Amino acid sequence: MAALPDARLIQAMTFTLLEAGEKATSPPMVATIDAVRSDVAIYAGGITWVDPEYDEKMGEALRPITQDFRGFNFGVQMQQDARLLIREAFFLNKLDMPQRNAERVTAFEVGQRVQQYLRDALPIFEPMEMEYNAGLCEDTFELLWRNGAFGSPLDWPKTLRGAEIGFTFESPLHDAIEQQKGELLIQGEQLLAAAFKLDPSIANIVDSKNAFRDALDGIGWPAKWMRNEADVQAIEDQQQAQAQAAQLLGAIQQGASAAKDLGAAHASVAGAEQQVAAPA
Repeated sequence: MAALPDARLIQAMTFTLLEAGEKATSPPMVATIDAVRSDVAIYAGGITWVDPEYDEKMGEALRPITQDFRGFNFGVQMQQDARLLIREAFFLNKLDMPQRNAERVTAFEVGQRVQQYLRDALPIFEPMEMEYNAGLCEDTFELLWRNGAFGSPLDWPKTLRGAEIGFTFESPLHDAIEQQKGELLIQGEQLLAAAFKLDPSIANIVDSKNAFRDALDGIGWPAKWMRNEADVQAIEDQQQAQAQAAQLLGAIQQGASAAKDLGAAHASVAGAEQQVAAPA
């Protein structure tokens, strides 16, 4: 609806420009009555016959009408402006990545262009997803649920009974947003390294495991390449138990070595006492 008036306008402008271009290449002619003896042939190789008795001192028997085409370029510019308005009406100028102005760009400039693209595209996609797609999915889910498509609610897991069902959507825009997490993790790591020199306790702020998982998901790391949280916790418990066992074994070995050294020291002292007592 926003583009319809401009679409009608650009059709009228195009017709006018086509007519002006036709007049420029094939101009209308002025012919003198009784002086031109044939049809006006203004095509390539055409011949127009003129009465030989006509005196051209009275003016040319056949001549093109003088026209002013200085407004042609202005009309083309107006047509281009109308096309840009139509492009904006369909948000096509917001769905394309911002164009670069140089052949070589830095990684920072690329990141800024991506951020600009996300800022322009988010206000378009988010309302559409929440107001249209989400509503459509919720109505469809409720209709299926009421018609028993998911079985009896009594057979559902307890965690799903009465739970609020929500929908998330995948799109190239969301993929671009998620991919930013990997770069954010690298930037955060650099910032953390600088802050760690000032206060080592700052490292406790970061939940590194969740941050790394989100970054891997953002860059499209396949889920089957990662262990779930339960498996990771089991591995960590096993490693902690092995570390505690190794620490306990080291303590026992250290105690045994100390006892052995102490026994050797006592034996050495007893032997020395016997040597001292023998001459007496």
